[in-house]
Amino acid sequence: MFSLWFFRWLCSTFHYKPDYVSLNLLFGSLLDARAVKAAKGFLDSTGFNPAVTLLERYVKCLCKDGLVDEGIKVCTLLKEKKLRSLLELYHQGMRESEFDVVRVQCLIRALCEGGEVSQAYELLKKVLKQGLDPGHAVYPQLISIWLR
Repeated sequence: MFSLWFFRWLCSTFHYKPDYVSLNLLFGSLLDARAVKAAKGFLDSTGFNPAVTLLERYVKCLCKDGLVDEGIKVCTLLKEKKLRSLLELYHQGMRESEFDVVRVQCLIRALCEGGEVSQAYELLKKVLKQGLDPGHAVYPQLISIWLR
């Protein structure tokens, strides 16, 4: 957080214009510190477009903090730029961490809201095959989205 404060002071006092590498380093530091709201504020205030790997980490952090809607927006940005599909991004995150009920519920919800219903079903099948039940909240959501 001190780095963010220093960055803002430097920019406002000396009209410092940071380069792309510096912006990525600061953004990555905020993600390392799990300061998701500060990272979001940083992106909003600077308007810079971070490296793809940082955007992917940002999505994971947003989802872990329960900010799935914001995560979907970032995923949509990634998808629009054709950098990665939404499913690849989420499955990469799932491979790097253990499956748990809350994470699976968030991912299925995010996929459904992102219009990737068939991919949400694929994730559900994969999770069920591994013996994890994502809970009853998932099923009505999948059914209601499918019927739209």
